Formats: sequence, C-alpha cells, structure tokens
Amino acid sequence: MAINIKDNVDIVKSPEGCFKKNVIDGYGLSKVEADVLWDYVIKFVKEHYQDSRFDNQIIFYAVSADEPAGKPVKDCKLIPVKLTLYSCLGKKIKQRFGVYSLREHLAVKLSKEAYKQGALLSQSDLADILIVDKSTIKRIVRKLKKSGSSVATRGEIRGRDKRYRSGCVP
Repeated sequence: MAINIKDNVDIVKSPEGCFKKNVIDGYGLSKVEADVLWDYVIKFVKEHYQDSRFDNQIIFYAVSADEPAGKPVKDCKLIPVKLTLYSCLGKKIKQRFGVYSLREHLAVKLSKEAYKQGALLSQSDLADILIVDKSTIKRIVRKLKKSGSSVATRGEIRGRDKRYRSGCVP
C-alpha cells in the first residue's frame, strides 16, 4: 500500500504520526501493527507515568482476582494496581509502635488496595514490595489470624475457594 506525499506530511506533524512513521519505516511494521503498538504505548504511559499515581505510590502488576486457585501465576492475567507505600498514618504507626507494626499495617493496607482494584497480592508479592523475607510476611499473617484479622492475599482468598470446592472445609 503506497502512502502519498500529502498523507505522509500530515502523519509526521503529530507525535503519533511521527512514531508510526518511524516504526513503519525503521522496523518494517504494517500500518495496522503501528496502530496497535501506538495504542499499547499510550496505555502503558498513562498507567505508569501520567498523573496516574502520586509520589508515594507504585504501580505493581498483580494477579487478577478473577483468576482461579491453583492456576500458575505465569498463566494468570496480571493487572496494574496503584499501591500506597507511604502515608502520614504509616509514619505515626512507625513512631509509636515500631517497624514491625508498620509492616503489619502495610501488609493489610496494600492487600486491601490491590483487592479494591480487582487484584490479589501473594505473600511473595508483599515480601517483594516491603523488601522483607517471605517468612516475615508469613509471621505477620499468622499473628493477624490469631488476633481475628486477616490479610487479603491470593492464598487466603483463592486458597479458601479451593478448599471449599474440594470439600476440605465444612
């Protein structure tokens, strides 16, 4: 398909057109492929860089809450979620009760934030985000369960679903 000179000039006048022309000419993509790539890049930039988060937040890809228990993470749909790492309340908790209480608070808060956005964090996810060992997260989860609270992790939510379906839980 030939592009006439007037169309080519109009295309390059915008960032979108310049990008598409460059990937068509430089990488041999078709116009359709260039359109799809442009849409993907725009979505990615909006999710990660354009006013989609505050300085105290991160974008983390977590497993969709719709994914069934037992499905390997590599086969699951991952969705971006905004997680708030720092807040005034967190600072007060750390000052008054210490780092361990702050970790407990963050584990619960981050899990709830992800769940409200349609995703579930695993204990490994929480360990990675909080830069602690997975055993620390396991201790936090155990302590909270003993006190009657819980952390809405993938294992807690989807693991419970799996136990119910298998008949292990009355």
